[in-house]
Amino acid sequence: MSTKAQLWFWLALTILLAIHLVSLVNSPWLFQPPKPNTDGPDYENIGFNLARGLGFVFDWTDPRAIEVYQQSELSKATVADIARTSQPTPTTARPPLLPWLIAVVYTIVPRGPFAFATIRFILAICLAIASALAVYVSVAIAAKANQPRAIVNLAGAGTLLIAIGDRNTRNYSTDFLTEPLALLLTELLTICLLAWLYGAREVIGEGLKFSWRWYAIGVGVLLAAMIYSRSLFVFWLPGIWVLLWIGLRQNHIWKWPAGQSLLAIVVAGLCLAPWWIRNCLVLGAVMPLGTQGPITMLGGYSDAALAAGGDWQYAPEFELREELEQNPDFQQNTDPIERELIVVREASRRVRSWIAAHLADLPTLFGRRIVTHWNPYHGRSLLWKFAMIAGIAWLIVTKNRAAVVLIGLPLLNTVVVMMLYTTGGRFLVPLYGILYSLGGIGIAGCIAWITKFWVGKQHARSR
Repeated sequence: MSTKAQLWFWLALTILLAIHLVSLVNSPWLFQPPKPNTDGPDYENIGFNLARGLGFVFDWTDPRAIEVYQQSELSKATVADIARTSQPTPTTARPPLLPWLIAVVYTIVPRGPFAFATIRFILAICLAIASALAVYVSVAIAAKANQPRAIVNLAGAGTLLIAIGDRNTRNYSTDFLTEPLALLLTELLTICLLAWLYGAREVIGEGLKFSWRWYAIGVGVLLAAMIYSRSLFVFWLPGIWVLLWIGLRQNHIWKWPAGQSLLAIVVAGLCLAPWWIRNCLVLGAVMPLGTQGPITMLGGYSDAALAAGGDWQYAPEFELREELEQNPDFQQNTDPIERELIVVREASRRVRSWIAAHLADLPTLFGRRIVTHWNPYHGRSLLWKFAMIAGIAWLIVTKNRAAVVLIGLPLLNTVVVMMLYTTGGRFLVPLYGILYSLGGIGIAGCIAWITKFWVGKQHARSR
């Protein structure tokens, strides 16, 4: 790390850790089980079963699985509220990274209030580190662009202030959700990509030189970890290859950009292969990504989603399952995996039928998804967006190589969400570190432009 960027990182980490941990300590959810109205109980149940040696399964038949919810003053959930299956069932519906983390905690801290608090503290720390890394990126980029010391410091201060003011992110430390892990991993990927494009100087460390193969391996491993955290990131792989190819072509240090970029994708695939093979074996079908995606798509391509501004809706999936429960053949099928595959096939058929019948509505649906994805558009969020736009403008005008990453990743994220579905802006959360950096750079860039204009004007008057 450059000295200035390193100092800003540690300053930001100290401040943000204090803010996140104090916020968490004051939350009534600190010692409680996951909130029952989220995906948290799913992740917690899988982690609980992993810790017991039962494997990656849903199992609500053990009274211990549900009693922590029933005894909670806040949850008060029943089996009917949160149980996904009525018998122990291997599942492919959730990515494994968060359940693995929960299982590790449960092997050290017995499942209960202190284990729940430990998991939330870990997630809060992930959020703080990711935000501090965003501050580091802003300072490193401003310093690399040979900006005056005051402007470099302003980029760090602006990014830090944006991170401090983002209360939405702090809320994720109280949930058992994948956003904190995804945010940290995305920020690490950002730094690895920038280091590759810059040749490691200023971004990772002074004087460091690595073979391009190490960068490719690092990017590939981080991409795999992101997909293990959230399956949606698998759709980033082609886009990452394109962004790397564009960025490396502009960098005279590296040769063969297409092949180097492809190696990163191959490494990611190799890291993911064990999980994908396991999913295919569990389902008895070539479905490496599992069953969640095809079923969830039904909530994104439906009349309900179109009416809800492009936002994902649960109603179409619920209606499908209700209809299938009335089918005698479905009722007689007691294999939970086979039943889920029937749901997948019917959901996929309905999605295809809906798209074919609503081709004219697709542009409207895509546009509404983008609007929903980037909401809200008022208050501090609106000011943040203005700062981000200024940061994008500064990167483009100054022809900064970081633009490929800091602009390319949010654009890639938006395209993927536009083509699949959005969930009220949740899919934007892993990009928050990048957006903090864009905002901080935008603030510093605007001040730099204003100062330059003012100095030039004063100089002209003195003549």
